[in-house]
Parts: sequence; structure tokens; C-alpha cells
Amino acid sequence: MNDRVILTTAQKALKINLNSEIYGTFAEIGAGQETVREFFRAGAASGTIAKAMSAYDKAFSDDIYGIEEDNRYVTESRLRKMLKHEYNLIEKRLDRNLHPDKMYFAYANTVATINFTKTFKGHGWMGIRFQTDPSKETNEIIIHFRLGENEAKHQQETVGRLGTNLIFGAYNYFEDPKFFLSTLYDNIDKDAIEIDLINFSGPDFEVVDNRLNTHADATPTSTLTPTPTTRHAHISTFATQPSTHTHTHTHTHQRLTLRTHTTSTQFTDIDIPSHTHIHTRIIHTHTNMFTS
Repeated sequence: MNDRVILTTAQKALKINLNSEIYGTFAEIGAGQETVREFFRAGAASGTIAKAMSAYDKAFSDDIYGIEEDNRYVTESRLRKMLKHEYNLIEKRLDRNLHPDKMYFAYANTVATINFTKTFKGHGWMGIRFQTDPSKETNEIIIHFRLGENEAKHQQETVGRLGTNLIFGAYNYFEDPKFFLSTLYDNIDKDAIEIDLINFSGPDFEVVDNRLNTHADATPTSTLTPTPTTRHAHISTFATQPSTHTHTHTHTHQRLTLRTHTTSTQFTDIDIPSHTHIHTRIIHTHTNMFTS
């Protein structure tokens, strides 16, 4: 699909807005409301957006989503709480009898953009909890990314494009993880962002395995065993050593593949875009500890 026509961010947002069966909420913290902005600007947003919010003040955020044990806000734990809370509100506030054909979703992100002195480039967590059929349980896709641009405005715009790619891909390419992963970079400069973790879970991702291979005779340091209902695609390579928290950040242009399986013995390699950077970390547990 190298010769595929890449839709603009506005075109993707409009296609979602015009699908009367997709309906949900947006909750964004730290980088404005750039994702939902794309959907408002595209037109016909009332057919998609049930609610858009940004609990920017920490006290408001804590009251809505709870207080984190480490008092940080740009974490996987915070994102998961946001997704759970917002999706639960959809089910509570929308009468399923009045919306029998709607596929609900909750999109969220929590982001720290570049600081004023430009000593910290920024990073974020982003995810979507969504249905692919009104009668099915939800799926969830979570990503962690690092921002590379030198202006907060540009980083915010990149977050908006990435969020739109995530939502569009979740609904249109969930059956083709290979294609889905490649579309996350649509309309985004290769130096603007580095995605270093993707987490899939839910009934439509039962076949996604967490094993990651690199070509050119390079192999990951280790693989992580997923839970029965969760599959992880780590664009980072990990090594687990007790009581060690060393972090190294290396850039490489090796070709990555995510391995998925359709049966217990058949596997398919999924190419990750060649400009994706590999981050190597030595961590104590699976929990990723990033500065918020």
C-alpha cells in the first residue's frame, strides 16, 4: 500500500463525522483540545461529538479522575482512568434504547509539551476505548509518544493530527493492524513525533501478539508476556533487570516488524514505518515511568 492515497486530517475527521453510527467523547489535558478541534473544524461534528472537555487545572482533574499515587499527570495510569471514566459516562448518560445502532467511543490524551526553556521536548499518552459493533464489548488502543518539534504550537498541532489518525484508524483499520500502524504517521513530519509503545486490548485484537522483531539480524533484548486479554506491541526494546532504572535513548533506522498470529502456528510480520526511532530502556517493571 505504498502508493495509497493519504487522506488529509480534515478528510479523516469529516469521514468520521459523517458516519452516523460513531458517537463519543473527547477528553484532552495539557496540549489544548487539538484533536477535537480537527473534528469541529471538519464540519458535521454534532453527529460524532457527545462531549468535549479539558480538565486543565490539576484540582479539577484530580476531582474528576482521582489522585495519582506519584502525583503525576502524564502517565499511562492517568490515561486509563480518563478512558474508563469518560466511557462509563457515555453508557450512563446515553439511553441505548434511543441509540441502538451507535458505536460508542471515548478518546483521551494527557500531554506535556515543550517547556519554555526548551530543555524538555515533551511526551504524551493517548488512547481510545471504542466499539466496532453496538452489541460488542469495547476495544482499547493506547500509545505513548515523544514530541520532537521546538515550538509548543507545532507540537499541539501534531497531537491533533495523531489523535485524528488514531480515531480514524481504530474504526477503519482495526481488522488490519499492519495498515493501521502505518497510518498513525499520516500528515505528520517524520521528525515531529516518535511513537514508542502501542497497546492493544479487546475482542477485536485477540490475534495481536506482543512479539517484536527487528530485521538486519537485530533482535529485541527481551519480550514481555501479555495477559490473556491484552496484547502489547512495543516499538521500544526492553530488558528487565531488578532494581535497575537506567534509561538510554538511541536513534536507529532499522526496520521493525510486529508479529501477529491468525492461528497458533501461523504468523504475519507487520512493518513499522522505517523512520520510527527505537528507544532502549532498562526498567524494573512493565510500568513506564516518564517525567510529567
